[in-house]
Amino acid sequence: MESVFRIAATKFELSKLNSKDLEKFCNTFRLKISKSDILLQDILVDRIDFQNGRNCKIAFKLIGIDLPGIDNTLWQSIFDVKKKEAL
Repeated sequence: MESVFRIAATKFELSKLNSKDLEKFCNTFRLKISKSDILLQDILVDRIDFQNGRNCKIAFKLIGIDLPGIDNTLWQSIFDVKKKEAL
């Protein structure tokens, strides 16, 4: 998921993203924005934590993709397996 997001991030200018979604994304991933006329990829850190389903939803919502809405059964099975493995 991270590599897909990184590829997509090369296509999105910060100034064209929803400001509320961008703020939530930056807060979640502890990112700082110095200027808005750059690409999303320019603010990404080396590692993005997509092990948490909430983080995935926030990141992909920023670029207009509702991951759980694509296939909720698949979404649930991915993150339910991770919860079981953690136990």
